[in-house]
Amino acid sequence: MAWRFRKSFRIVPGVRLNVSSRGVSATIGGGALSLNVGANGAAVNANLPGTGLSFRHRLAAGGGANLALDGPPPSQPDRVEIQSASTYELSSDALAELQKILTDAAREQQELAAAMASAEPNAITKNERLDRWSNGLIFRHVFKKRFLAITSEAEEASALLAELREQSRLALVATHIDVSDVLRRPFGRLCDAFSRLAECSKIWDTLAIQKTDRFRERTTAAHAIERKSVRFALGASDLLICEWKVPKLANANGGDLYLYPGFVLYRVSRQSFAVIDAREVSLRFSATRFIEEEGVPPDSETVGQAWKKANKDGTPDRRFAANYRIPIVKYGEIAFTTASGLNEVYLISNYAAAEGFAGAWDSYQATFETQTQS
Repeated sequence: MAWRFRKSFRIVPGVRLNVSSRGVSATIGGGALSLNVGANGAAVNANLPGTGLSFRHRLAAGGGANLALDGPPPSQPDRVEIQSASTYELSSDALAELQKILTDAAREQQELAAAMASAEPNAITKNERLDRWSNGLIFRHVFKKRFLAITSEAEEASALLAELREQSRLALVATHIDVSDVLRRPFGRLCDAFSRLAECSKIWDTLAIQKTDRFRERTTAAHAIERKSVRFALGASDLLICEWKVPKLANANGGDLYLYPGFVLYRVSRQSFAVIDAREVSLRFSATRFIEEEGVPPDSETVGQAWKKANKDGTPDRRFAANYRIPIVKYGEIAFTTASGLNEVYLISNYAAAEGFAGAWDSYQATFETQTQS
């Protein structure tokens, strides 16, 4: 089909991601000219078809900056919000070109969606009018010129809508991910462990931690946690089209996390997202004892009890006649962080499932070689 309506449209190039123990490299484009981007920089590859001649030119050295905090740590405020930095800060330098491709594709998709939102009802209206005229023998024969004009308008409206839909399909980033043998099995086990994690009765995104006034509130808890229930599932982001279904971690106060082979996609919206090298992501796992007032999940372990109103030593405060016991539950806590500002903490009702996922993540990350800078 000739692009009659949107001359400025350009097809988004395909992307091939090569994931190995050295990290992720991306090959963008194909044929006679392609761009390869990885942790060691970028290079242009060119070849003359049929001649056997090829050319490779390195554009820049790779490697990101290491962040350090000088001086003593700041004093802890009473309330600490658990939230990641902006997507602009989170993106890995080595994957910047892939992020640019995804951003351009998302922008093109947004423009096409707006155009289709206008073109679709227009095509429906014009085709319905054509149907009415086609079924009316008198109108067709008496007003022949008008009927031809209505036919032409309906055909053009339908052609425009079909073209916009085809352009939308071509504007998706077709991504093929080649995972080396050394990484394929650990990542598969990570996905299996995540599937068990996703089946837990309750998963909460931790939004903030607040210091308690233990004397005034008459509690044995040093901190109160603000949390919101979320769900985990295997899926894929609509920013790219590939053959992989990957762990998706919903986020209540920021971008969802997609754990792709070799990288993490932090997605707030089509226009706001970050692509993070998996080697930069740390996962911290710990057990937490939680005074549970909202009902104990069926897959959780109760490890003790606390009084609703308690003295400092944990004994019940006798001044409260309607005092009662609250179960203390053992949860698993997993936290994803990076030096650039990723900070997402989850509470998991099933401690063993959380521990299994953390172990699978450690095994997966252990297969990556330590990144060195030249």
